[in-house]
Amino acid sequence: MVMFTSSMPLARDRETAIFARLMTAPLRASDLVLAYAFPSLILAVLQSAIVFGLGAFLDMDIEGSALLVVPVLVAMAVFYVALGVAAGALLTLNATTGLHSAVLLL
Repeated sequence: MVMFTSSMPLARDRETAIFARLMTAPLRASDLVLAYAFPSLILAVLQSAIVFGLGAFLDMDIEGSALLVVPVLVAMAVFYVALGVAAGALLTLNATTGLHSAVLLL
């Protein structure tokens, strides 16, 4: 889900030429990409924390170290947000939707 929410705004802005207008602003390209990725990254970490907290609330057992789960969840969130931003930067809006469906089926 995180990949989808991070790719759709970028793909939509590319198709409506808002992204081209933003590129004329006095920002570096990396700042603009981070501006697209950062809110999705916060949501991904928050979503992981809610799921992890709900599991702890329901007394679900964790095999291994609970402290090791946190960096793994953050690393997965960063990966999927980066994948979504790359998809949004390279694909059209319809292709991004198709990629999201393919990833969900895996």
